[in-house]
Amino acid sequence: MATDSQQPGMNKNAVARTKRSNRSMKMNRQQNLNRCGCFKRSGKIKVLAALVGSVVAFGTAGSSNACDSVIDGTVVRSFVSPLGVGTYGIGMDNDGVHAWVNKRGNGPIQFTQIDLFGTEMSGTRANSPVAIPQGIVMDASGELWLIDRRSFERTVRHTTSGSITSTFDIGNLGNPNDLTMRNGNLYVVAPNNPGIHQYQPDGTYVGFLAIDSNALDSTFPATDAVTYDGTNFWVARGRLGQSKVYEVAPDGSVLSSFVFAPRLLGLGYDPVNNHLLATSGDAGDTIFVIGAVSCPIDFNCDGAVDVLDFFVFISLFDSDDLIADLDGSGSIDVLDFFAFITLFAAGCP
Repeated sequence: MATDSQQPGMNKNAVARTKRSNRSMKMNRQQNLNRCGCFKRSGKIKVLAALVGSVVAFGTAGSSNACDSVIDGTVVRSFVSPLGVGTYGIGMDNDGVHAWVNKRGNGPIQFTQIDLFGTEMSGTRANSPVAIPQGIVMDASGELWLIDRRSFERTVRHTTSGSITSTFDIGNLGNPNDLTMRNGNLYVVAPNNPGIHQYQPDGTYVGFLAIDSNALDSTFPATDAVTYDGTNFWVARGRLGQSKVYEVAPDGSVLSSFVFAPRLLGLGYDPVNNHLLATSGDAGDTIFVIGAVSCPIDFNCDGAVDVLDFFVFISLFDSDDLIADLDGSGSIDVLDFFAFITLFAAGCP
């Protein structure tokens, strides 16, 4: 791929302006995330859209496109946790582009911040305030909650540097596994409870959300993990080597489900890309990004692959934007171009 300095007719000042413009466009896209996964359109891409008489929409960096539908268990990508084997908890940062993970087991018991391709953010790793942490979720104030399973069971709230700010006991649940937040309250799951326990942040028990038993598969008996997507809960129930993941409405009714292997023991939710983030003790140190991508290169979400999508891809490819990383390698290269040609020829399902 040609660099700016290789383009004929451009002096050094023009090259510098072009590079500044490219950086500015990337920052604009990053700062204008919304729930459907769309960026603010850059000037270059606006011109391309105008040339073909259409307005285009874009997926977020790392998302295949902005047209993701109901999560159905499709693995968008997977990567190795920087904390290694024993990574159980995962939860999104409030910034919408990073996640927090924690680990237990052999070696230092730590937590850290990562991007959604598995790169650890510099200076964010810290020792966990508890020896056997389970689950992790960030509250509206930017502090992290986890479950402490050593000696007695409690929830622990701590800063991103690891200083504990509050705790309360939940020892009556029996080996709680994971937790999430909704409307400022904590929701906790435990293996032998086919539902979700609700607590206020001060430890006051609010009640139990029973999941519709008629919709549950009894061959997946253990409630392992939970997260909240802003509307509904996602609950993973497991057996040896597999999980069944349920989308559960706040009234306990089951809206959808899918089977996933390996077994999942931690869940988080990426609201920008409409993806689940998942960890698995069975898979050691692997983190999964789970979605439902129906047409990876339909960048304008019109249900077809055409010249509009081609123009968008070329622009993203030229600017090294990770939206064009179609082979999931974390970098932009000729393999992504070949992947686009293959997908373009196939069209939408």
